Amino acid sequence: MRIAIAGSHGVGKTTLGMHLCEHLKYANPVFHSNLARNLIEEGYPLNMDATEASYVQYITRQLDAERLYKDHTIFVSDRTILDPLAYAHANINRGIELVSPPFVKMMESIWLLESNEYDLYILVPIEFPMPVDGIRPNDESYRCAVESQMIRLLHKYNINYLRVTGRPEERLHQTITAVQRYK
Repeated sequence: MRIAIAGSHGVGKTTLGMHLCEHLKYANPVFHSNLARNLIEEGYPLNMDATEASYVQYITRQLDAERLYKDHTIFVSDRTILDPLAYAHANINRGIELVSPPFVKMMESIWLLESNEYDLYILVPIEFPMPVDGIRPNDESYRCAVESQMIRLLHKYNINYLRVTGRPEERLHQTITAVQRYK
C-alpha cells in the first residue's frame, strides 16, 4: 500500500506519518519524510523562493524514493509532487514567477503519473497555528493559498482523498480507519 500525506507546511503531515508508521509497525512500513526541509537545509530555495533547479531536485529525490521502495509492503510519504506543484501555482497567483509556466505544466504531468502510484491520499488541512521554526514561511495567507491549490488540483483531476481533521490522535484514527478499509 502506498499512502500520500498532503497539505500545506506546518499542518502536521510528518507527525501523522510517524504515528501511522508506528501503528503499522507490524508491516515494517517505510516512511519517506522531510524532503523539503532537507532541500532547504542544503541551500535549495523552496516556498516563495523556489526555482526550477530546486523543483528538479525535489522531483528527482521524491521519484527516486518512490522507485527505491516500489515493492515494499507499505510506503508512506509526507509529501508528493503535488506539494511543489501547489506551491508553484500559489506563487504564480501571487505574482512570483521564478518558475516558467511550461515547467509548471511539466510538473503537473509528472504529478498525474505519480498520483496513479498511490492507493490513498490523505489531506491534512490547516487547523492550528503553524509552529515557527525558522525554515518554513509563517505567512498564514500563503499557507492557505497553497492548501487551496492542493484542493483545486485534487478536484480538477478527480483524485480521491481523505480529509482528516481534529486533534492529531483524531487524524490518526481517521487515517487508520481508511487504511483498514483498503485492506
